[in-house]
Amino acid sequence: LIHSKLYSSLLSRLFSLQFVNGVRVPIYFSWPLHKVDADMYMRQNTDSIFCSPTDKENNIIAVTPRSSFDTTAGFNAGMFVYNPSNEMFDSIMAKFLALSQGEMLATSEQDFLNAHFKDRYFLVPIDYIMKHRRMVKERKLWDENRVHGYHMNGSPKPWEPEWRMACAYPKDHQKFLKGYEDFFVEWWSYYYDMNGSTLPTDRALFKLLPEHDPGSSFDNFRKGSWKCPENPK
Repeated sequence: LIHSKLYSSLLSRLFSLQFVNGVRVPIYFSWPLHKVDADMYMRQNTDSIFCSPTDKENNIIAVTPRSSFDTTAGFNAGMFVYNPSNEMFDSIMAKFLALSQGEMLATSEQDFLNAHFKDRYFLVPIDYIMKHRRMVKERKLWDENRVHGYHMNGSPKPWEPEWRMACAYPKDHQKFLKGYEDFFVEWWSYYYDMNGSTLPTDRALFKLLPEHDPGSSFDNFRKGSWKCPENPK
């Protein structure tokens, strides 16, 4: 799907801008059939997502809603299903490359894709791939058995050593610290199981294996090198 001319044009524009946000770039030119952000994890089989009705005109992509209350909020670009199309790839690349340098740096991929696919998407139930913060804050409203995966956008992630620190969370979420701790244990249980290890009973001992933590973030955290952010997001 990558056209060398468009690809080269994109890269030259991005590097000239010192556009170093590695999250945004791949979303525009590397589309798998089922695209998910790197901060998602799947907790049960997601084959059913491919049954989403997508076509070349009305429902070009299948996505989850951005909001559970505001129907005008658009969709969450963290996950989508699509049909491969060189024509659609060309239209997206052309639209993106037509942006000014300021617009490139100011526009998130989510806003860009919402504008490009306005009124041309199929909505998957919001609890199929759910934002973890929604589950933590509104746990009584949702059936966890329906959730196929979680999108852990925002900080901290469970694989970051500060995940048990209240000040690492946005100020309006800090009161839910115990809920986040309990929630993230599921991710850690999958992680230890994947590595063939036993989950420690003491959460303070949870840590990434050295090969998954080249910067020794967990060891540095325990040495007291981490500081609370001023404005956690």
